[in-house]
Amino acid sequence: MDNFKFTLIGILLFAISTSILYVWGLKKSMKQTATLKEMLLTKGANKVMAYLKKNDSISKKEIQDLVSDIKASEFYSKKTVVVQNEIEFTNTLISFMLDKNLIVKEKNTYCRSK
Repeated sequence: MDNFKFTLIGILLFAISTSILYVWGLKKSMKQTATLKEMLLTKGANKVMAYLKKNDSISKKEIQDLVSDIKASEFYSKKTVVVQNEIEFTNTLISFMLDKNLIVKEKNTYCRSK
């Protein structure tokens, strides 16, 4: 009887731990697209800010050229996100950077915020 209880408790603990891991993985996969998009925007913003450290301003066309080859992926996943439409991504990136107060618009160019 003691051996039966021990086996039953082991099976229940295994089932609980498997369920927890399944739910954790499911939540990770549901958030993965948003996380990858955020990583792509952050990489683009870092590239633009590095350019602005060396130069006074940057145009929309220069931003498009800078971000055309950006990739983002999480270390535990095979899924990789790349910029496919530079124009659309550039508009999203500019909005992202303006919202975060990283850049300011001056006429047709963008400068680092002070």
